[in-house]
Amino acid sequence: MKFQLASLLLSLFSAGSTFAATLISPKAGDRLSVSKPFNLDYDSERYFKEQSNTISGFISSDKTGLSSGLVLQDQTPTNHSGIYDSATYSVKAVPFFLYGVTGPGKHTVHVLESYQPYGAPNALQITSVPVTFF
Repeated sequence: MKFQLASLLLSLFSAGSTFAATLISPKAGDRLSVSKPFNLDYDSERYFKEQSNTISGFISSDKTGLSSGLVLQDQTPTNHSGIYDSATYSVKAVPFFLYGVTGPGKHTVHVLESYQPYGAPNALQITSVPVTFF
């Protein structure tokens, strides 16, 4: 019984101890052009026993709500040499065509990542930063 309780507590700790994801670019407060491409770079912070299922980028506005998004398909690991190094996903995005941003103003860039944490059921990580389009 003590072993089962210890195993349960260890699995709960392991499932809850995943690293927080990082939106590398754009940063909070960045000013982006409505008609020019920008880099959307995301570090999932998953270690070798965890697996990202899908990673999608979206832009929302207070006026229009959630616009259409883009799945980040170009996986470019940047320092993925050890078991604790995570992969960085990168895509060049054009907000006017890909996301339906129709004009300047305040928007929020969201990255949604579904993943399989170690020893736990599927989970969803949401990372958001406010940006301004001009």
